[in-house]
Amino acid sequence: MFQFGKHKGLISGKDWTQVQNLLKNNENKRYRKPIKNDALLSGILRCSKCGSYMRPKIHTGRIYEETGKVRFSYMCELKEKSRLNKCNSENINGNKLDKLLMEKISELIAPNSKICEELKTISFTETTANENDELISLTEAYNKNQKILENLIKKIQYVDIELIDDINKEVKFIKQKNLQIQKKINGITNSTLNKGGVTFSDKEIAKIVLEIIKNHLKKFDELDILEQRNLLKILINKAAGSGNDVEIDLLNTNNTFF
Repeated sequence: MFQFGKHKGLISGKDWTQVQNLLKNNENKRYRKPIKNDALLSGILRCSKCGSYMRPKIHTGRIYEETGKVRFSYMCELKEKSRLNKCNSENINGNKLDKLLMEKISELIAPNSKICEELKTISFTETTANENDELISLTEAYNKNQKILENLIKKIQYVDIELIDDINKEVKFIKQKNLQIQKKINGITNSTLNKGGVTFSDKEIAKIVLEIIKNHLKKFDELDILEQRNLLKILINKAAGSGNDVEIDLLNTNNTFF
């Protein structure tokens, strides 16, 4: 069950500003070795025992019958480098895990899927969004007044004594206006918190996720492996496992895979 407004955002603003460039430039943030495989979770999946990345290890000459691709496993980097001395986690069947992940993605992008319906509902919510429009306007007015105050205070040392009283009156007037604005801002903020409803950020996040689903996930098969991994890095909050015990948090769905 997706509950917006009661947990950390699905996608951070910083990540979203980078996602288009990541896909466009075909860059990979973490996995910098030459691409020799098409493992979806390379640079994403971690060992649940030690926290190291699970590196895809290809089984040369062996084919996974269900997909026709070369067989591979996800192996803990620390386990391999230390020769089992620092980690003894079990390898993960990479072909099976990637296949299950693709099936889960197909479920998520279905037009009538639970997540799509919930995201649509949130993206069309107007009540709190209107309040946030007012909040933005009030904040801008407050900041503008603060700048005027700063300029007035700076002028005091340069003006004639006769004008100081007038400037002080103007300073008091603007301060009073900002106190009133601050009260309105606090009122809107408290109202939103008390409602426990959808916030402006939730609405924007819903739109972002819907756009990703529409423009990228539905064409996931058409993306090259680097683009697929970059997109998954944005959508997967956590992925960890060992052997037959793998958990992937894809859009806060907390899926257990084996």
